[in-house]
Order: sequence, then structure tokens, then C-alpha cells
Amino acid sequence: MSHVQQLFNGGESAGTFLLNFNNNRAFELFGREYLKCYANLSAKGKMSKPLPTGPLSYTVDFAMDCGCNSVLFDFNLAYKKTFGNQAQAPLWRESDYEAEIVLCQLVREAPANRLSNHDQFAEAEAFFNDVNLPDTVRAVGNDPYADKDGLVEFIVANELLDDPAVMAKLAEQKAYLIAITSVVTAYINRYAEAYGEQYKTDADLWARALSKIPLMGPSKIDQQSYSRHIKGLSIATDFINFIMDVVVSQGTTALASFNKFLQKQGDAIRFGVENNKDFYKTITVGITVEVFKVGSELVYVPKIKQYRINFDRQNSKFTSACASAEFVDIHFNYLYAANVFDYEALKDPEIKRDFDNFIQKQRKAQIEEADTFFNDDFPPLQPKQIARSKATV
Repeated sequence: MSHVQQLFNGGESAGTFLLNFNNNRAFELFGREYLKCYANLSAKGKMSKPLPTGPLSYTVDFAMDCGCNSVLFDFNLAYKKTFGNQAQAPLWRESDYEAEIVLCQLVREAPANRLSNHDQFAEAEAFFNDVNLPDTVRAVGNDPYADKDGLVEFIVANELLDDPAVMAKLAEQKAYLIAITSVVTAYINRYAEAYGEQYKTDADLWARALSKIPLMGPSKIDQQSYSRHIKGLSIATDFINFIMDVVVSQGTTALASFNKFLQKQGDAIRFGVENNKDFYKTITVGITVEVFKVGSELVYVPKIKQYRINFDRQNSKFTSACASAEFVDIHFNYLYAANVFDYEALKDPEIKRDFDNFIQKQRKAQIEEADTFFNDDFPPLQPKQIARSKATV
């Protein structure tokens, strides 16, 4: 289903915005398929003022995995920026697409296509204990995450909700995801030490290593794009929205801390570009847990996302603008993949015991001590219902 709207304002401003709902595309999560709007929505558009181009012209181009709230929020901002408060066309609301926007609806049981739990653990043990790789784990003091060979940063971000039971659940899942990422990072470091530092930012290697973790779903690497025309001061807000698929509140201490973090990473990127013949590879590992309420039940979706971005002198200019009130243009292509952790499987005491033992035995990189590690919870701009009604977990 598609919605296309032409927007005009007396020849001074114009815009086109297209939403596509792909209702036949299901989202699979460990043997069950769900219809989720954020997995089935694509949006593209262009608005300009004045016609046909001008200093306020820009392109809105969203990826598939962006979330209804993000699309509608950014569309409304783009509309207001182009047309002001005039009402030639109504602002788009989630209620306009009530039939399609279903946060989480069980479609049908899907056949299991993963290895048995026992085989998953056996495969993981063999993979992460590869005898052909060095037996050491490089210390953070050697700074393996930000050097001339590339930048690897870790961003852990969840919603800050007012339900203590939900927050406790999120904290537990976040701890698991950080431990998993530490195991995978240790493997990447060992592999890069054996075969070359270029593997530190190899998207295929990260995806393969993540998929070898027991109870971790597979991922598909897609090429996507990120385009914005925004104030430098808004870069941190937009980027954390991008990672979390949630629009966060302004003026919080978490957002201020993240802005400082981005400024420091921007320094590393500019240094890398200048010292690598205008080409610098980066991997951003995003750790987040999405929470949906379906009837009276909460559904948790713990994800580890990876974004591989190659920076050059042109597309890295924005990294010095995080503290600026001036508008900047941001555009880069990136490789994206997301793995979903089957946290629900840990309800089985035997599986939980085996998984905890696996994590405990593995080599781990001390990523939490790295300068490229960030961890905080962000209050959402529009709290979900689970934050207002004490839900059962």
C-alpha cells in the first residue's frame, strides 16, 4: 500500500512524500513471524524552498528499519520547515494509517530453521576457540578501537521508562548484550591480529561472529543511506534516534553526555581521515532492547546492530559541527545488519545455565573500559503505554 502526496505553496515551496507499506513482508523472530510496522515501512521524499532548489532544499530518505515514529516525526519536521504553519496539507499522523501500523501482531508459526540448542553451543565453542588465532586478548591500553587502521565504537542505549520492573528487565538484557559483544569483539581482535588489521572493521566478519553466538538470530547485510540537513546541535539527538528507533527527549543529561561522546569520536574520525589518504573505515555497534506491548503482554526484542561507514574528507565534515547552531548537510552510505537475541529462551533453566557457562568461559574484550564505549538510558519524547501502566513482566 502506498501514499503519495504532492505539496505546493503558491510556487514558493514544494514537496513530495511517499510512504510504502509492504504488508506481505513478515518479520521473523525465532520460529514466530510478526507483522511489524518498522520492518514493513519505507519512506522517501523531497521538499524545497524556494522552488526548484535553494538553501533549504533537502532530501528525506529513510531506511526500512526506521520505525513509524521516526518517519512521522521527521516528516512533520520537514513539513514545518518547508511550509511553516500553513495547512495546505494535513500533517501525517500515526492514526492516518491505523490499518497498517500494528506494532506487533503474531502472523503464524514459522518452521524452525536454526540448529538445536545443543548444536548451537557446540558450534559456538569451536568457532570462538579457534586454535589458529592468537590466545591473547589485547588490553584496552593498546587502544585497538581507535587507531590509524579504523574506529570501532560501542553505543548502548535504551529507553528510560518509569516502570521499575520493565527497567530491571531491560538492565538484565542489556548486560547480556554487552557480554555477547565483548565475546565477539575479543574474537574480532584475535582474528585481526592473525590476518590483518583491516578485519577489525570488516562487516562480514562481525556479522558472522555475531551469528555464531548461541541463541542469536541471523542477520543480513544491507546497504543503506543516511541524509540530513540539520543544526549541528541536533546531530546527537538525531543519531541516537537513528540507533534506538525512538525519538528521545531534549535537554537530558544522557543526551548531553552522548553529544560529548560524539564530539570525541568526531576527532578520531577526522584524525583517521587525515592520516589514511582521505579514507577511514568505522564500525558502530549499537546495543538496544526494543519493548512492545501486545495486549497485556510485553515483547522484548534485544538487538545488536552494526553500521559500517567509510569516511572521507567530504562526508566527515559534519563531525566538527556537533556544538554548532549552524545547519549542516550529512550524507553517507553505510552497511547495516542487526542480530536479535532470543532472550525468551533463557526462561528454560537448562538453556540459561548453558548460556551463562558459555559466556563465562569465553575470552572477553574489556569494551566497557574503552574510550569508544557509551552506555546510557534516554527518556523518550512520547513515553509508551508501558511506561504509564505498570505492566506485568
